[in-house]
Amino acid sequence: MISFLTFLSVLLIVFAGCARKDETPEPAAETEKVMAEMVIDPVCGMEIKKDGAIAVEHNGTTYYVCSNECKEQLLKDPDKSMKTEKVIDPVCGMNVSKSDEHMHTHHDETYYFCSPGCKEQFEKEPEKFLKTK
Repeated sequence: MISFLTFLSVLLIVFAGCARKDETPEPAAETEKVMAEMVIDPVCGMEIKKDGAIAVEHNGTTYYVCSNECKEQLLKDPDKSMKTEKVIDPVCGMNVSKSDEHMHTHHDETYYFCSPGCKEQFEKEPEKFLKTK
């Protein structure tokens, strides 16, 4: 009998909690802070945290990049690196610039990758990544 009463008590608590639909949780201040600190790397198109990014000055504007490689590309040829057409890496889904550095042709179509690792994964099993298109 006691276990049946315990069971009923638990059900009452659960349903009472579910019935309070008028209480909507407020977004955490920390989440809002993190979202406000996200920036887009103009070279590779990746969304990155501003506080962990590398700041690069060009023509009086501060750009934030994800890596030293992107920083070097930006400093070497700012106009070209920021205007390069962006495509999606089929392995990780990241926005990448079309470049000869990390590319692979499969069935007469060229794919571009963010890194040698993504390119190698694609080369081993291209159909695995093309099925998700």
